Amino acid sequence: MQINKSDRGDARGLAEMIRVGWFKEVQVKSLNAHERKALLIARHQLVDMRVRIDNQLRGILKTFGLVIGKCGRGQIGQRAQELSNGQPGIDGVVASMVAVRDSLLEQIIVCDRAIRRLAKKDDTARRLMTVPGVGEAAS
Repeated sequence: MQINKSDRGDARGLAEMIRVGWFKEVQVKSLNAHERKALLIARHQLVDMRVRIDNQLRGILKTFGLVIGKCGRGQIGQRAQELSNGQPGIDGVVASMVAVRDSLLEQIIVCDRAIRRLAKKDDTARRLMTVPGVGEAAS
């Protein structure tokens, strides 16, 4: 431990750490890797937001005795609006939430297209997409 911290002292401490071997070499990721990870994280967040809105819609309607039930892919918004029609007080809330949900779905599609473009350019990803149960046929 150093009592007085200075640039000279810091340099001496770093040199001593290297001499003794008290450091771990790290791999620095490329800017492309950071961009890909940001895209995947953004998509994941959008999907989480959509799921939360779906659950909120179910909860709001259930409070008024309206049950959405099982819906096909992407039909929960339509079903929620059908149930809330003629229900003063919640029809506006449901309409607002469905509008936000639809916007989220559009942005998820934008992210999906960007991810597919990246996957088509990457040899490893293209090879992995040919594995049974992994590629687009599995979706």
